[in-house]
Amino acid sequence: MENRLVPVRMTFLVAIVLVLGGCATFPEGWGLGGAAPKDSAGPFSDQELIASLGELDVDARGEARGIVVRCPELSFGSETTRLSPKARKTLRQIALLLNDPRASDRAIVVEGHTDSTGAKAYNLELSRKRAETVSRELIFNMVQRQRIRIDGRGAQFPVAPNVLADGRDNPEGRGRNRRVEIIIASQQAETR
Repeated sequence: MENRLVPVRMTFLVAIVLVLGGCATFPEGWGLGGAAPKDSAGPFSDQELIASLGELDVDARGEARGIVVRCPELSFGSETTRLSPKARKTLRQIALLLNDPRASDRAIVVEGHTDSTGAKAYNLELSRKRAETVSRELIFNMVQRQRIRIDGRGAQFPVAPNVLADGRDNPEGRGRNRRVEIIIASQQAETR
């Protein structure tokens, strides 16, 4: 009897590996990351998605480019791409929401930023590496790779001044600028 179960077990294991690797989905109605169950309420509206993200203690706002997610956990030390344990936990929670069948069809841009220290080319590369780090963490938490695009923006779009009005360095502002933002396509963009 045991020998007859081996092929069944192997088939099941292969199916699980394919699903977890993003190469396949569970059949419709299983409620496990495939198509939404038939009794589902339909996709999140932008406002519902922003509210759900807000429950995760992240700043999520609707902007022209989509739903922009910012949080202090996705800030980086100077010249580093390393995620803190708290950042990994936050990304795990964001991934759970992005994997919800009501949000799982939305495209995602992971956008890296730097402060203004360093050469422009170096900052562009560093910001791209930060975006790649966050993207890998989302993929590790089962967000499908094909939904994610990464973009390194360098020091082009600061959210705080790198230098104070009197010309002195602004370490707090620089810290806020060394960040990654996650941009989730708005529902309107998906329907165009």
